[in-house]
Amino acid sequence: GTLTGQPVTIYVRIAASTLVGSPAGNISIASTGATTQNVAITGTVTGFAPVMGSCSSSNITDISASLSSSVTSDGGTAITERGFYYGTSASPTTNKTIVTGTTGAMSLDIIGLTQGTTYYFRAYAINSIGTSYGSGCNFVTLYTKYNIMITLLDEDGNPVPACDIVINGTTYTTGNDGKITIAEPDGTYNYTASKNGYISKDGSFSVSGADLNIQINITKSGNKIKANNVVTPNGDGYNDTWAVTNLDIVNGYKLYIFNNIGEVVYQSDNYDNSWNASYKGTQLNAGTYYYTFVKGKDVVKGFITVLR
Repeated sequence: GTLTGQPVTIYVRIAASTLVGSPAGNISIASTGATTQNVAITGTVTGFAPVMGSCSSSNITDISASLSSSVTSDGGTAITERGFYYGTSASPTTNKTIVTGTTGAMSLDIIGLTQGTTYYFRAYAINSIGTSYGSGCNFVTLYTKYNIMITLLDEDGNPVPACDIVINGTTYTTGNDGKITIAEPDGTYNYTASKNGYISKDGSFSVSGADLNIQINITKSGNKIKANNVVTPNGDGYNDTWAVTNLDIVNGYKLYIFNNIGEVVYQSDNYDNSWNASYKGTQLNAGTYYYTFVKGKDVVKGFITVLR
């Protein structure tokens, strides 16, 4: 341009040919009627943080996987550390693992994972400028299941067919051979086995890397609940009330007593051997009455003879 005798500020931008260094040079400023001036120019290029490549995963099993990524540029300064973070949350900051090397591809094999679980990972690299992280990836470990055969037997060792087994909220029913076969992964499972006429059975089992055979024994209700089937409410102190001799067994059962036309004449949520063959304070007629104990799917029935 043309200088008109007024001071003019000239701005200079240096284009560096290397990522790190101190470029220098001279700029000649000339004008008509003026002496040419050589101005020395210097600058400093410090580089930048590492540049990360894309990521991927492979060789995924129920407990292991291989992670891959790369450092595509060191930013002009030496890479002092690189590696991976992985975990079960996005952008993980746990399980830091250092991988040897500087720029280029890098990989990591990890083990001890939980099956059927989503894992997130991201690569990182460090130089004197700072730390860079890759965009991050995720994968899901495989879900290995094992065969579990369950056999239901009564107290005499006989198979119990058509018995419901609730396992961690899912209901299964035994076949004619008293068996079911299911497939589940490693873990602990709670179950309840129940069938009309049997005492419900609660329990648990664990699966750990192998097929499993389980035997569950349940007992017929009638073999457990023992009750007198005669009531003679005459005040002589013998059989004046209907007595269950093992009350601890019926704890948690609801009791209903019916007359011969199906009307409820007595009921209790916690029977205490107090029924004296009366209904609402009035003595019932002599005859046969019928009782039912109910607890879930466990039902126990019988009869009571009232004599006067």
